[in-house]
Amino acid sequence: MPPKYPSPAQKLRLRQQELREALPFLTPLAHKVARVHGDHEPRLREVRDGLDVLAERLTTHLAREERVLDALALGVAPDSTDAVAMRADHVAMLAVLARIRAAAADFVVPDWACGSYTRLMQGLERLEGHLSQQVDLEDAELSRPTHA
Repeated sequence: MPPKYPSPAQKLRLRQQELREALPFLTPLAHKVARVHGDHEPRLREVRDGLDVLAERLTTHLAREERVLDALALGVAPDSTDAVAMRADHVAMLAVLARIRAAAADFVVPDWACGSYTRLMQGLERLEGHLSQQVDLEDAELSRPTHA
């Protein structure tokens, strides 16, 4: 029997969980690093602020995505308003991620960085990868002929 591969909806739910787990760790860490090192490296405040915006947008987006995934699981086409909003969310979230990456100097950790700074940069880079994969999966699912 061939191995069973996860469906697109299962992959999306896995990515959702990864994103939901990352934000409660990264957001307070970004605040801490900006507070401790923001005078030395003011761009860390931009990283913190960008992450706050991203967390808010992502929380709203994941709730919308749940409605779409639930519809797909039932074999029903998702509400077109949700689908259009999800695509707009993608554009907005990727733009925020680009601003975070720029403010974080491409997540390069300086020699003087502490462990918290290092973990923040590593976590942000992972978050970017997870979110980019999530967006790709969602766009593919939303572009299927029955969902367009």
